[in-house]
Amino acid sequence: MKKKIDNRIRTLIENNVKKNHRSFFVIVGDRGKDQVVNLHYILSHAAIRPRPTVLWCYKKELALSSHKKKRMKQIKRMALKGLVDKESDNPFELFMSSTQIRWCYYAETHQILGQTFGMCVLQDFESITPNLLARTIETVEGGGIVVLLLQTMTSLRQLYTMTMEAHQRFKTHSHNDLVPRFNERFILSLAACKSCLVVDDELNILPLSNHMLTLRPIGERKKMREREFEAMMLGRKPQSNSKANAGEREGKISEGEEGEEEETEESIAEKEKMEKEAVMREAEELTSEWSGAKAVAAVLGRLLPLAKTADQCSVLNQMLRSLAFSPVGAGAAVQSSETAASPPITVSVTAPRGRGKSAALGLAIAGGVCLGYSSVVVSAPSPENVSTVFEFVMKGLAALDYAEHTDFEARRSTLASQMKCVVEIHVTKTHRQRIFYVGPGALNTVAAGQDLVVIDEAAAIPLPLLKSVLLGSADSKRGRSLSERAAGGTGRDSVGDRGSGVVIVSSTISGYEGTGRSLSLKLMRELRRISVPNPQLAAALSRPSLRESGKKAGKEEDAKHKPSQQQQSQQVTQARSLVELELSAPIRYSMGDDVESWLNSLLCLSAAYPGASAGGASSLAVPSASLAFPPSHLAILSDPPSPAECSLYQLNRDTLFSFHRGSELFLQQLVSLFVSSHYRNSPNDLLLMADAPAHPLFVLLPPISKTANTIPFIITAVQIAYEGSISRDIVLSSLARGQRASGDMIPWTISNQYQDPAFAELSGARIIRIATQPQLQGMGYGLRTVELLRKWMEQNVASDESASITANRDIEATASIVQQTEQDDSSSDDDEDDEDDDEGEKLGQKKRMKKADGTSVDASSSSSSGSSDASTQLYTEQLLPRPTLPPLLLPLFGSSSSSSSETVAHPPRLQWLGTAHGLTLPLLSFWLKTGMIPLHIRQTPNEQTGEHSCVMLMSLRHRVSHKRKGNKKTKGKKKSRKSSKSSSSADHSMNDSSDEQSDEEDEEDEDEDEDNIQSNWLEAYSADFTSRLCTLLSFSFSSFSTALALSLVDPKKQLVGLLQRRSDANKEKANRNDEKVQAAWESAFAASFPRLSAKTLPLHLSDYDMKRLESYGKDLVDFHLVMDVIPTLAALFFTRRFRCEATLIQQSLLVAIGLQRKGIDELAEELTLPVETLLVQLQKLIRKVYSALHELK
Repeated sequence: MKKKIDNRIRTLIENNVKKNHRSFFVIVGDRGKDQVVNLHYILSHAAIRPRPTVLWCYKKELALSSHKKKRMKQIKRMALKGLVDKESDNPFELFMSSTQIRWCYYAETHQILGQTFGMCVLQDFESITPNLLARTIETVEGGGIVVLLLQTMTSLRQLYTMTMEAHQRFKTHSHNDLVPRFNERFILSLAACKSCLVVDDELNILPLSNHMLTLRPIGERKKMREREFEAMMLGRKPQSNSKANAGEREGKISEGEEGEEEETEESIAEKEKMEKEAVMREAEELTSEWSGAKAVAAVLGRLLPLAKTADQCSVLNQMLRSLAFSPVGAGAAVQSSETAASPPITVSVTAPRGRGKSAALGLAIAGGVCLGYSSVVVSAPSPENVSTVFEFVMKGLAALDYAEHTDFEARRSTLASQMKCVVEIHVTKTHRQRIFYVGPGALNTVAAGQDLVVIDEAAAIPLPLLKSVLLGSADSKRGRSLSERAAGGTGRDSVGDRGSGVVIVSSTISGYEGTGRSLSLKLMRELRRISVPNPQLAAALSRPSLRESGKKAGKEEDAKHKPSQQQQSQQVTQARSLVELELSAPIRYSMGDDVESWLNSLLCLSAAYPGASAGGASSLAVPSASLAFPPSHLAILSDPPSPAECSLYQLNRDTLFSFHRGSELFLQQLVSLFVSSHYRNSPNDLLLMADAPAHPLFVLLPPISKTANTIPFIITAVQIAYEGSISRDIVLSSLARGQRASGDMIPWTISNQYQDPAFAELSGARIIRIATQPQLQGMGYGLRTVELLRKWMEQNVASDESASITANRDIEATASIVQQTEQDDSSSDDDEDDEDDDEGEKLGQKKRMKKADGTSVDASSSSSSGSSDASTQLYTEQLLPRPTLPPLLLPLFGSSSSSSSETVAHPPRLQWLGTAHGLTLPLLSFWLKTGMIPLHIRQTPNEQTGEHSCVMLMSLRHRVSHKRKGNKKTKGKKKSRKSSKSSSSADHSMNDSSDEQSDEEDEEDEDEDEDNIQSNWLEAYSADFTSRLCTLLSFSFSSFSTALALSLVDPKKQLVGLLQRRSDANKEKANRNDEKVQAAWESAFAASFPRLSAKTLPLHLSDYDMKRLESYGKDLVDFHLVMDVIPTLAALFFTRRFRCEATLIQQSLLVAIGLQRKGIDELAEELTLPVETLLVQLQKLIRKVYSALHELK
């Protein structure tokens, strides 16, 4: 039976087609796929364009076959079962046979990057992740439709508790109680998307889409007002029907948005055309001012009209100018003395999703071919990622009067997995020219010797591979490592070595594919550091300076790492000129797209650091939670508080992901901080933060005033994971099979490395991420955060006293701010609900009343039965954020003077605190200052970052906060203190408090002494790690810099960091603790590595070795005579087998020559010291070592 579709569905699709925006439909029901045909039919007739293509994504089973023959067999089998009506046609079969559908597994969605579709269908909701949402939805063009298929359910609240497939990766042996929070926020956010409709499988609109009650076609309001004006001119009274009143009332509500709603596709196109013409006129004027670039004018005149937006036009103009300025560009016609002597050029193009980046690259390649580039390499994770690039290459060649099959020929891949994509173009018009695709694996080999290298979707390519292509071996010649040369050492030539090629690197910066923001936060920082100014190129691009074209945040960071004049002189021959370009205007759809705003707000994709750049993510559609800094936050940045004044709080994740406005503002600020400080970010991190068990979040906040009316400013944010407490039987079974379960990274790693199953039984916490505001880094906030976190974990609050500990007054101020924000939201929502209810009554709908938990039932049914019918609950419920929530912030340390009834956050019983990070010298130095010690380094570098993973730990010494019964000595001390009190009452009171405090300190000392005696596993592990590292530094870690290797292998540096975190107000107590820790450290090394003696020395050094050392110390022989002895001396020295004082330079010589097997010339170049100076220091060191060893005899 046919049924009339609600007009609002057609109106929504047609309005978005006119505005070049996308529509979002959520279909609830098992027959939702049948309604995809109707939506596609409406879309096909709403736009005058080719039939929209469809992207259909699913997990495993499609429930239908995409192959025609298989589909016919399936229809026959269904007919035998009586499931097919032979008298009626099957619209879905007709839809599948007449529509171009791209069937795609969720696991293969990386292959659709760079492609555009008119419609996207997502099924198997339980398999969807935030990464998949960002990948698939952003492939839909403006005017298209996104469809999400859900199974039949009686209430959308069933999705709140649905177990997703990604949740299985979050569970561990000791933490498997998962609380889903992301789905609730996802469903509640649908009501905030104005272009979203939630319908059933018969296209009946559900109450969640109540904003569609007043939906009007574009232009209807204007016609209504024209009729009213005509009636007034004729002296007639305007009609006062319900629709007119509703329209008038709506006009008052959205008066400020009327201009946007009346903006049609024609007006948008006219505006873009005017902007493009302005850019083209500017390009023509600049071309005439640039000497030697007249040959580029014809190319620009042909290709710029193909650009769709003014932003794309400007970026294409800059890329073509960079190509023309290179010595390869336009052959001898454009070459001059200024271009021939210029360094090679690297162009960086970054853009959010859907900005026309791939199309601009294709047009730039076509222009490069016309300018004379003979060999062009295009690389991406897969050929499907560059299908748009090759498509626009052919369009650009056609615009430049290149005829296909005559002047150029395109060749497609014959592999079935590459979907017949174009992988090579041969051009033969003037001379032989070639454009071909190369996979990332062969890029480093093929890129050498090419005129132009174009890398698209660079964030999905391993970072060390990009560095080797862009920077080559020039970095090794300077003595510095690229992520400690994890990918280097091959000695092959690269683009960076050859020095004549142009490299264009482009990537999507929304952070949902590959390594996230590694391109902008690590690679671009390295390129800025080694880039040299090029005034001629800057003049050609009409720019004041190349270094001024970088981002503000990047420039501030580069200033810290600016090389010296000597290093700059060494870099001139190897450095490259850097041109940074950004695209911000969307090309698939128009600005102000509601689906983009909803997606950016839901997944925090636009949560970039405010003020970090002028374009890019900050140019995205602004979500509901604005990221701009209020004046109070700017005041903190300009005059930051002391780290000692800041307090650490634990976040309540139920409140953080509740979709209240105050919580959303705080969440956006939190994700913004993580994104700005880390390069490995993806939307899946949001799912981990929300749903993963035992993953608490902590924030360091400045002092909060009770009169403040803004969301607190986050200085530092920390995400940790509780790990350990694994059964001994499970550990032994896994170690015997050589397998390990997911999660519990540090317990499994340490237990496997040291073959000690007892460690996995301990409980601990791993710091996953810690991030500080970029403008406040290096000021001690990170160290303060780790210190407070350690103190909180070391305390052991007694159960009988926990109720008396209360929150401090900062929480009261924060709670009032969030409560006031939520009250403002509820009042505005109530106004909108009243208007929607009035409109609903005129449309014949029943009035609903809300329950306390946010649900709603029919008023008549609730008065009679008290519960709604399960079959009609889907059509009557209203989903709202929970009205009552616990406080967002919980202090870690309470104050008894506070009058609040809230309690503090209680720590679990933990034995260690650790972290795992990519091994770099700055990160290692930071974690050493916190008191952590390295215990494991992965011998193979990470495939994405090229860094070796490092695991660092510290042991926790628990203190008991309540009083214990002291021994007789303690009681005697108390009596002696009391007998020496003053007779004054005031003095009595003061002495009483001081005595109690000293008694508690003595009791804490006793507890800490017991923990220090029992927990010596850390020192034993460290001694074994040092011994193994002394050997591995000559193998897997030989590419480490000398400073990094010395920081790892020298136990004294680790001991200093361990003692620094034991600071205390009582100096005597701190000294006692330091002595105990140092004694435990010495005993652990002595137990593992006994001291050398006269009997054991010949086992390591023969008499001939001792004679050679003596002769070299007296300057009688050359240093080559003792080179074979230095590795043995270095191993004995760093394992503390004998006592010998050495300077920092002398220790560096031992590490580099003795452990890493570096040559003296290589070390001199790395340390920028003369070889003679190093030889003098080496001779002094040998004298000291010989004297120390000679005393043993």
